Amino acid sequence: MNPSVYSMLVSVHTIPTQLLDLRPDNEIDITLLKPPPISSERNIFFLWHSGFTKMHPYTLRNIRAYHRRLSKLGWTICILDRIPNSHLNISQYIDITDPDTIPTAFINGTIAGAYAAQHASELVRWHLLVKYDGVYADVRLLLIGDLAQLSKQTLENPHSRFEALSYDFKDGN
Repeated sequence: MNPSVYSMLVSVHTIPTQLLDLRPDNEIDITLLKPPPISSERNIFFLWHSGFTKMHPYTLRNIRAYHRRLSKLGWTICILDRIPNSHLNISQYIDITDPDTIPTAFINGTIAGAYAAQHASELVRWHLLVKYDGVYADVRLLLIGDLAQLSKQTLENPHSRFEALSYDFKDGN
């Protein structure tokens, strides 16, 4: 596609190549499967119960896009799972055995229904963010906008009035 066919929107900017990880997918995947230790508040967490290698192609693309765009800016991308003995199992990051903080249905793996995986994800996100800081996103969420700049101007800014950011869905509006 010829990039000059479409004009650039005023609010959109090109990301300099040196700020992107442009390695092939298989090299990005190796990094995602063995993330570095968490050492700052610049973390993005995802939970895919059956693990990164079992994700749908479009969700793999999304996760790789987060890595490509943010890793060179110091962000750690963590795709956690529920696979027993996995080094990315959620239990390696937070204590999932305490029924006072984690619902028993999550602990026992008895969450049922068509949206069981989504509900399980919702039950652990707060605990990850309290312990490590950062961002928790659904694997289907496309990264649009400048998350690094948003974080720098709000959460990382000691003069900002914000301690947390979230989105607000309005019923059909």
